[in-house]
Amino acid sequence: MNKRFELNQGWRVFLHEVRKSHPKFNIPTRGIPARIPGVIHSHLFEAGIIPDPFFDMNEKELQWIDWNDYRYECQFDLPDDFDLTRTIYLKTDGLDTIAEIYLNGRHVASAKNMFRSYRFKVNGIVKQKQNQLEIIFKSARWYGQEYEPKIKQLPSARHPERAYLRKSQYSFGWDWGPQFATCGIWKPIYLEQADCGIEAITFDAVDFRGKTVTIQSDIFLWGETPAGGKIEFKLDVKTVSGETVLLVKQLEVMGRQNSLRFDLEEPALWWPRGYGQPTLHHLQVQLKDADGNLLEQSKKRVGICKMELVTEENGRPVFYFKINDQPVFAQGANWIPAYAFLPEVKKQTYERLLKMAAQTNMNILRVWGGGIYEDDYFYELCDSLGLMVWQDFMFACATYPGNAGFIDEVRAEVEENVLRLRHHPSIVLWNGNNEIEWIWYRDQCGPMDNMPGYRLFHEWFPAWMHKLDPYRPYWPTSPWGMEADPNDEKSGNRHVWHIWSEWVDYTRVKEDQSLYVTEFGFQAPPHFYTLKKALPADQFSVQSESFEWHNKQHEGNERLFRFLAGHLPVKTSPRDFVYLTQLNQAFALRSCLRHWRGRVPDTMGAIIWQLNDCWPVTSWALIDYEFRPKLSYYHVKEVFAMEAVYLIETEKNIVIRFSPNLPQGIFRLEVKALLKDGKSLQTTLEETITTSGISSPVVILADLPEEAIVLIATLYDVSGKKLSRDFLNLKPWKYLKIPYKRQNLKLVIENGLWLVCEEQPCFFVEVRHPERNFENQGFILLPGERERLLAEIDIDELDLDVLEIFCLNQYLV
Repeated sequence: MNKRFELNQGWRVFLHEVRKSHPKFNIPTRGIPARIPGVIHSHLFEAGIIPDPFFDMNEKELQWIDWNDYRYECQFDLPDDFDLTRTIYLKTDGLDTIAEIYLNGRHVASAKNMFRSYRFKVNGIVKQKQNQLEIIFKSARWYGQEYEPKIKQLPSARHPERAYLRKSQYSFGWDWGPQFATCGIWKPIYLEQADCGIEAITFDAVDFRGKTVTIQSDIFLWGETPAGGKIEFKLDVKTVSGETVLLVKQLEVMGRQNSLRFDLEEPALWWPRGYGQPTLHHLQVQLKDADGNLLEQSKKRVGICKMELVTEENGRPVFYFKINDQPVFAQGANWIPAYAFLPEVKKQTYERLLKMAAQTNMNILRVWGGGIYEDDYFYELCDSLGLMVWQDFMFACATYPGNAGFIDEVRAEVEENVLRLRHHPSIVLWNGNNEIEWIWYRDQCGPMDNMPGYRLFHEWFPAWMHKLDPYRPYWPTSPWGMEADPNDEKSGNRHVWHIWSEWVDYTRVKEDQSLYVTEFGFQAPPHFYTLKKALPADQFSVQSESFEWHNKQHEGNERLFRFLAGHLPVKTSPRDFVYLTQLNQAFALRSCLRHWRGRVPDTMGAIIWQLNDCWPVTSWALIDYEFRPKLSYYHVKEVFAMEAVYLIETEKNIVIRFSPNLPQGIFRLEVKALLKDGKSLQTTLEETITTSGISSPVVILADLPEEAIVLIATLYDVSGKKLSRDFLNLKPWKYLKIPYKRQNLKLVIENGLWLVCEEQPCFFVEVRHPERNFENQGFILLPGERERLLAEIDIDELDLDVLEIFCLNQYLV
């Protein structure tokens, strides 16, 4: 069987060439230990050479790191079971980015693409004992600035030299991320004793005929394929009746690509979250030599799914995904790398964030093009959670070279990653880039086909994808449509950034008629305690230099104040400011989402910018760097629920709508009006709602009390359980007067931790704890209601004395 020897121990890193230095920091000539996988910033921090890069404004003082060259070294002996007379490869899964590799003093190879793996034959170089492996990383910043030929660059405040490197673009700084142009061995590196192995396995449902599904699978091999070798293909298929059927196929090895096609009867299908079960089937592929000896095996979980991108219907533009012939409203968020230093993203990181996405009723994530092609485990989790993936290729907000060397690198990167990921049923679309054509058009740079890189996304990518993955749609860029303006709302998908980034208030969303929104968002600071850890005590104020440094958007902090002043009282203590600006973000996202959800089927997608953060920062994220949900997370969860109610104010009246996938059943709808005294509630509507599961009813709200200032709509099931609640303030919150009594809210431990409201309505309650997240936050409690914060099993050793309770009432007295 093929053997593998990990080279993850005993590494040291040295300063190889000084291009820029800093008098405070000195890397010893003997080098420092390097934890592999890792990057230079992590090594320097762990060695005590630099302070915490995320704290205060340390980022600013650490820019010298990016400009130098570094040398990684390790010594190793071959394992006793490695045979020098047989083929041995050095395999690198990820080098960041411009690297020269030496083994025992001999140059082995060069690498210049962090999105690719490399495999180098080292026979005749590697020894049984005392091997020395060296990898020299050149500064990405220097390499980018020295690159030729120059291209016509888009206007960019994010270091135009990044476009010349096949490196994560966000590492050069973004409007939510720090500027750390890392280098290092960011993925595993190891030796392989093998002549041949399994490179990739594809698995596609290529034809649906009644209850029969035809599957096409290709097994790609690398190396010298064994004469007379065989491939054994075993598939455990779950059927719609709940049975499991074992299918076994034997193939003769024919070369690099080995294909088989077969039919399955009534297999259970993979569905996105909210539309059915994301059923997965177990696949095992074994590669054997002519004597039947096992060389390598690969195990995967695969799904069977019919997917289609619909862009025209009945002679008019539309944009939506049809999964298993079912139109799907895509509701989710954009995904950015989960940590500024990529090797720090662990399996637990993926598990925590993706489960949080699923818990907020999302069914899609867009892997944004300025980051990375994520680890296999990310897509495995998306498969199992029923999260569709809109997958960008790694190009964002820049124009890119079109010379042969660059295009060859891109083609190799695309081929490897498409073949690696294609078997995942969660991936529903490949997207060429992020915003490049839109920026070119917006900044009036000339005809679209004059854009450097235009052929890459509109000619070469489609041609490559026709061969690499003919069964999934390819889209050239986001946003894109059939109009001259790539971001026109008349066709295709859109990025809605006039709200927030162009100083337009979220109330204007009612004018928007987008068919499918791939980006929109609204900023808020991270959790109070996340922020407190990131700022020094003397800078812990909302207009300090350090606070503003931790907001990377130009005039981002000013926008927080501008939009807060438009809707809510302005309070500037960090405790209050975090609560109020997070609440304003929640209002903004709720307003946008209920507008677009209310437009189904005209609007069929709403993907929030963004789900997560990569460091402690004020940003558009729903979940901050320490996995703490902002108040907006809980509001999005409610709007995205399968059983949700929406209050929508139109020019003529107030309309009550329901989630487009509201299941068949009987529900009770109740609407109460809060009157001018701020404490009296009057029931204005009680109605039984019967749904068919096909289309949701619409209720017009009439005869409102003259003194009504806030409407509260609640949807109950037949047992009286509260399913959903929405609200509509008829005047800006900042103008309202609502009484507040702290004793009106009481914490109760009774089979869990509960918050009880006694006498008066309490709006948008947050319970803040230094370490604990809660099941719900930002909710409305009416007199006599209670809300569970933690289950019984979660309240052990919970110190109630450190809890702080916030609600909007206390700012409106």
